[in-house]
Amino acid sequence: MVIGQSAAKLHWNYFLALDADLQRLARFVEFGEDNFAAYSIEMARLLLAGASEVDVVAKLLCKSANCGSHARDIRDYRRELSRASPGMAQIEVTIPRYGLKLAPWSNWQDEDLSVDGLIGVKHRSPVVESEA
Repeated sequence: MVIGQSAAKLHWNYFLALDADLQRLARFVEFGEDNFAAYSIEMARLLLAGASEVDVVAKLLCKSANCGSHARDIRDYRRELSRASPGMAQIEVTIPRYGLKLAPWSNWQDEDLSVDGLIGVKHRSPVVESEA
């Protein structure tokens, strides 16, 4: 018997794990505008895990687009990835199951890229958490 193995799709598998966690969360909190201000430790954990994965993948994409990349934070990623993929800020994602349409990179069009909401959750600042 021969068992073949190919390179693991680590980031895709991690995405699927986060997706499963979000589906489980949706059993308790409906993903709808009325609940956008909801907060829980589980939601914070998922936000931080997702943001961390975005950081890792964005850094890899920057290196892929520019092998000499020294991008190290979201502002660097925005500069390099916007150059490599000019329409990125306009990308929309639809999630029909919940009737949602998201534009995850739309704030990249803003001159002052704010990450206050994420930083507030990361450092558990109750004032900023309510705005995240």
